[in-house]
Amino acid sequence: MKLTQLTVVAAIATCGLAFLASATMAQDKNSQPADSPNKLVKQFPAGQFVPMFDGKSLDGWRVIDKNDFERHGDVVVENGAIVLGAGKPASGVAWKGPLPRVNYELRLEAKRIEGSDFFCGVTFPVGDDYLSLIVGGWGGGVTGVSNLDGMSAVENETTGYVEFKQDQWYAVRLRVTDDRVEAWVDKDRIVDVATKGRKLSIWWEQEPARPLGIVSWDTKAAIRNVRMKRLDGVAVKPTPEQLPLLKTFRDEFIHITPGEGKFPKRFTMGSDKGGPHERPAHAVTLEYDFSVAKYEVPQNLWQTVMGENPSRWKGPRNSVEMVSYVDAVRFCERVSALLRGAELIGPTQVVRLPSEAEWEYVARA
Repeated sequence: MKLTQLTVVAAIATCGLAFLASATMAQDKNSQPADSPNKLVKQFPAGQFVPMFDGKSLDGWRVIDKNDFERHGDVVVENGAIVLGAGKPASGVAWKGPLPRVNYELRLEAKRIEGSDFFCGVTFPVGDDYLSLIVGGWGGGVTGVSNLDGMSAVENETTGYVEFKQDQWYAVRLRVTDDRVEAWVDKDRIVDVATKGRKLSIWWEQEPARPLGIVSWDTKAAIRNVRMKRLDGVAVKPTPEQLPLLKTFRDEFIHITPGEGKFPKRFTMGSDKGGPHERPAHAVTLEYDFSVAKYEVPQNLWQTVMGENPSRWKGPRNSVEMVSYVDAVRFCERVSALLRGAELIGPTQVVRLPSEAEWEYVARA
């Protein structure tokens, strides 16, 4: 992977307000992240459940047909539910769009129609890794997550047992935060496990279900009411060592109101005479206030938020570098929670990476 230096801006955005903080990052110039935070802000607003299934079609989903899903059963929409015909051995669907990778909650309803193995297996992201939540496996009643330190749902500390009834709907709830995975069936919590320091993985059979898949095994099943929300409103109380760095970070902002003073509300972005990536020139209008950090994210702040400093050119106030796009997104999530916990930002404000238009405007300002 060839890395190229560039400057990325992290934004703290709420419905009518955005704060921006710059950070020096290294990113693979040949890759385009599938889960752009700008798409996520629009598709999954913080604190608000977004339907992922319209009850009428498989819009947004694909039928899984690789590995153990090659001989899947019929996958159809009936009576407001996705029906997974019994596969030989597996059937399932996977989400095609962008997704939060941490700090989110997924809810759905599932039922077993025929068969005696799991009727709801959810493969889901946990940062850079994946886990699978199993509901009704190993003979019909086992619950848990696979795999923790290489151990499956039937052999790690999340293993549980529920007497599931045929043709009965069960509410399944999955919550993924920065350091924990929790899951419920109806009102009973079946999983509550810390993930820091653990090796998280999935079986190779479930790899085609990434980034988010819902599957059954040798079982006819149905799922409905699939919805997700981001949990960026989570607040974490900072330590005494973190607090002064967070205050400095928050204080180093310049407020901008597009349309007032020297800052225009509307500007032309791109060029008709430039390269293909610059064309065409088009007008952009910014309808909200925002504040821009005067400096790039320093290494001492990154260290206190992330617990490490990967930078080559060390110095507490030097800009952090040698971090990936995923690292940048994770930093934004963690620093948001800490700033909320310190009451330095509001409960609905969230640190995110900016759109191209926001970055262009800041560069010109």
